[in-house]
Amino acid sequence: MTTWAIDEEHATHSDHEVVTWEAEEDENRVYPSITQEHNGWSISELLNDEERRDQAAAMWRRIASLRGNLEEKRARINEGATISKEEIEEEATCIQETITEVMNSHARKLSITARSKRWWKPEISETRKKLSQAKKHLRQLRSAGEESTIQEATETVKENQRALHRQIRRSKRETWHNFLQSASNKEVWMATRYTKDHTPSTISGLRDTRGDIATTLEQKDKILRATAFPLPPADEETDPLLQVPHTTGHIPPHENS
Repeated sequence: MTTWAIDEEHATHSDHEVVTWEAEEDENRVYPSITQEHNGWSISELLNDEERRDQAAAMWRRIASLRGNLEEKRARINEGATISKEEIEEEATCIQETITEVMNSHARKLSITARSKRWWKPEISETRKKLSQAKKHLRQLRSAGEESTIQEATETVKENQRALHRQIRRSKRETWHNFLQSASNKEVWMATRYTKDHTPSTISGLRDTRGDIATTLEQKDKILRATAFPLPPADEETDPLLQVPHTTGHIPPHENS
């Protein structure tokens, strides 16, 4: 790494900063390709657009009519013969290629990564850009020592931060509600896993003074509370454990040795 600098054009949601750097390239080393190809499509966006959806369906029907049905093609070649495994695999490959061709033509391409967020929207990117510009302007004012306008610039940064956080929370909430409303089949159980408490129980079964075994978290909680914080006796004067034994009879005098 040769040089590095703080990227003031991109803001983060915390006190961290984006750092950029340059590195010398080794001419003898073979570097892997870093070209990021798309690996998905915005299917929900396509389904919500009636015109593009109809165009995609028409394209699918046209390609399917040209390709023909697998059973029909096999019957023409050898009537009465069964379809082989190789033919099924070939048909599956053809269907996959057709789907890819139709989606590439009518759906917006996506590059889905581990950092992809369903709730991220263009307006969030725009607000984030405004926040970055406001932070940059504030840093410039502080460097120039313009105290008269620093307070106003600080309030602008705070307002953009609040707006960004509000948009993110609202977008997350709307995305979650839309997912719940459209969930079906396996997605219903996926929603159940998201909302279910997954707190692991690392304590084995506990036995109380009566010999009962506690297995649930609630039962274990009661036993631990009762053991660590026992209730005081109702009447300390009659509690045999707190009574001081009384001596009777004559106490012999102390003899000096």
